[in-house]
Amino acid sequence: MYGMFKWVAEASDILLFFLYLSFLLFFSLFQAKRPRKRRPRKSAQNGYRSAFINEFAFPDSIKEQVRNHYPHLSDEHLRLVMQGLSQYFQFCHMSGREEVSMPSRVVDCAWHEFILITRSYERFCWSTMGRFLHHVPASEASSPTSFAEGISRAWRLACDWEGINQYSPERLPLLFAIDSALKIPAGFNHVLDNDYAISGEQHDDASEGGCGGDGDGCSGDGGGCGGGCGGGG
Repeated sequence: MYGMFKWVAEASDILLFFLYLSFLLFFSLFQAKRPRKRRPRKSAQNGYRSAFINEFAFPDSIKEQVRNHYPHLSDEHLRLVMQGLSQYFQFCHMSGREEVSMPSRVVDCAWHEFILITRSYERFCWSTMGRFLHHVPASEASSPTSFAEGISRAWRLACDWEGINQYSPERLPLLFAIDSALKIPAGFNHVLDNDYAISGEQHDDASEGGCGGDGDGCSGDGGGCGGGCGGGG
C-alpha cells in the first residue's frame, strides 16, 4: 500500500512539472506574439527640443546689435524680434531638413548676429535640431523654386503656430507682419492676399520669395541674402 501511495505522489510531481513547463512555453509564445509598444523616443526628443527653443535665453548682445542697425526700435520691438527668431527656429526644427525660408529682414538680422556668436550658436543648433543650421542666401538655393517653397513652408508653419487659416487669413503671422509693423527699411513686406498656401510661389513683385529688398539681413544695402535667407541642412 505504501508503495502505491509513493508511486501516486511521484506521478503527481511529474504531472505538475509538465504542467509548469507547458505554462512557461505558452506564456513565452504569448509574449512573443504580442505587439511590443515602441518607445516614443523621437516624440519625446522633439518635445524636449521644442521646449529648449521656447525657453532658450538668447544672448543680450543680439538685441544690442540689432538696435545698432535699427536705432528706432524700442525694447518691446526688440522683444518681438527675438520672439520671431525663436519661432523661426521652432519651424526649422519642425520641418526636419526641409528648407524654411526667412520671411523677415529684421529677424534675419537677429539670426545673423546670433551666428556670429559662433560657439553659442553651434551648441544651440545641435541641442535643438541635431545639426548645424546654415544661413543660406536665396541666390544659393538648391533649385529655382526651393526658396519659394521655403516661404510657403514658413507660411504654413507660422499660420498653424498662431491658429490662422492659411488659405483665408484675417491677419498675418508674426514673422510675416513684423517688418511692416516695425517700419524696417527695405523690409520684407507681405500681404494677406497671397498665394503662399496654394502654390508656394511668390507674387511677381516679390524678390525671390515675397521679401522685397537686398542685403545681408541687417540693412538694405550690399550683397548677402538677396531678398531673404533660408535655413539649410
